[in-house]
Amino acid sequence: MPMMEDRQPQESILSPYSKYIQSTTVYRHRWLPVALLSAWIYSISAILNSSLAGEVSPTELTFIRASLSSVCLFIMMVRKTNGITMPNRREVGFHLVNSVVVGSTIYCGIYAYTHMATADVTAIISSHVALAGLLCRIFLKEPFGILEIALVIVTILGTMLIARPPFLFQHFDDESSSSQGFSAPLTAFATAISGAFLSALMRAMNKEHIDVIDIVFYPFLLTSVIIVIPATV
Repeated sequence: MPMMEDRQPQESILSPYSKYIQSTTVYRHRWLPVALLSAWIYSISAILNSSLAGEVSPTELTFIRASLSSVCLFIMMVRKTNGITMPNRREVGFHLVNSVVVGSTIYCGIYAYTHMATADVTAIISSHVALAGLLCRIFLKEPFGILEIALVIVTILGTMLIARPPFLFQHFDDESSSSQGFSAPLTAFATAISGAFLSALMRAMNKEHIDVIDIVFYPFLLTSVIIVIPATV
């Protein structure tokens, strides 16, 4: 009983302060700085991938990235409050699909950055934001209105203008640009599609109350294990 009496005044003091913090604009938009930081990190990663073109193969870069991420995330999992928990059968299915998507996204993105201009690849891959809304509508039945439809159409048109597929622009491109091939732009667009599917998959896993660290750790771990064979050949 004395412990309950000591706890009640503390809760009465902290409750108004916590309600004030939760009502502030900074708290409601607390993920915006995280998203901005993520964009900066992605930009640095794109520059590094482009600078290593010709020196390190995309397979080796994928293995290095997945392995380093697995080690960092494993340390975070060990230090979290509830420790490492084994996923159930449903979560294992999510993690396997997520691993395939994450591995494909990383490899295709690195391949595109090592065979195209950084600005062009970034512009194509950024279209995954609009495509993610379409996939969330298809698989998760989330709202998708006229504005979102227009955004997807404009995104696809902009991507085609950047990629310049030969079957549409063969009369306008010179020989030097046409000789570069269409594999790199196609790989960049595949990265955008897999990134959009990854966003929808993360939304689905979040609805299953799967821990965020688990969502990120297991795909990188499985990717590093799967890619180690072609990386060492």
